[in-house]
Amino acid sequence: MAGTEDISSWSPPVVAFGTDFVIVLVGTEPQRFCVHKDLICACSNYFNSAYNGSFAETQSGVIKLPDLEPKLFNLFYQWLYSPARKVSEPLYQRPSDNELHPDELLLHLYRLADYLLVPGLQLLVIEQLKETFSSVEPTIPSDEFVSLLFADDQLRFMQTYVLKHMSFWISKCEDKDAWKELINNHSMVALGMATEFANLNPIHVDALEIIHPSKIADFEATVGLSLTGLQVEARKKDCEPAEISGGKVLGEFTVSQVETVLMYDFPPARGKVLRQFKYVTQGAEHCSVEVEVTTPMPRSSDRIRNRRRSS
Repeated sequence: MAGTEDISSWSPPVVAFGTDFVIVLVGTEPQRFCVHKDLICACSNYFNSAYNGSFAETQSGVIKLPDLEPKLFNLFYQWLYSPARKVSEPLYQRPSDNELHPDELLLHLYRLADYLLVPGLQLLVIEQLKETFSSVEPTIPSDEFVSLLFADDQLRFMQTYVLKHMSFWISKCEDKDAWKELINNHSMVALGMATEFANLNPIHVDALEIIHPSKIADFEATVGLSLTGLQVEARKKDCEPAEISGGKVLGEFTVSQVETVLMYDFPPARGKVLRQFKYVTQGAEHCSVEVEVTTPMPRSSDRIRNRRRSS
């Protein structure tokens, strides 16, 4: 849609948040996430079907996901409320966890995005993995990452990328012990590496001629993944932004007179105002305040609060 062409494909959807909230209960000991319904439905066909279809969740506004990890879902939640970035801007900071290797965490996050049908988050993780395993630094994949990756036949494109990354660097590095140890520990990697080197053209015998996968145009398409399809899906719900009062109100609506919105329901110690705006949609007037949290809030939905009154 006009006005959003320069938004990066891996950004969350650029939509009006609306005033309706839904609840997602995650984990065996459920952790509660309160999310704007329009936002989560715009980014995920999974949630769109659950909350706008003929399921029980449509009426209750509550969905239970006991098999998912709350800390992984929280990373999805943080991405969902992240500001959209332009194509020219850098990626969001890679997530971190004290218990998981960085590459292992990214792989878990990709599988979550794939399960929940969130193409924008899938694209972000793909870019972050490519940034992790690049032609700039000889990053060795962790054992845990490799075990998870090669146990999932649905991740063939990522398996191929990692094998080509390893082929590139093992042929360049003088110290090959760590690479050899990884290959010896994983039979699927050993087989894949043997195939990679067997398929090299004669001109690629020289290590300098081995091409890193990040330098191969449309690499994902060569292994059956359509990035274009994911990109179109990720951005199809975007609305044209309207700039007012130094902030950004996202969605298709009629802008009324801009007024100051008093933060009477936010104690001063809990945050500061970032943007204040008033807008009208479907005959109702909305006043919204976005705050920057400075101390913990009791509910995740307090990051952005909407108040509605009839016009």
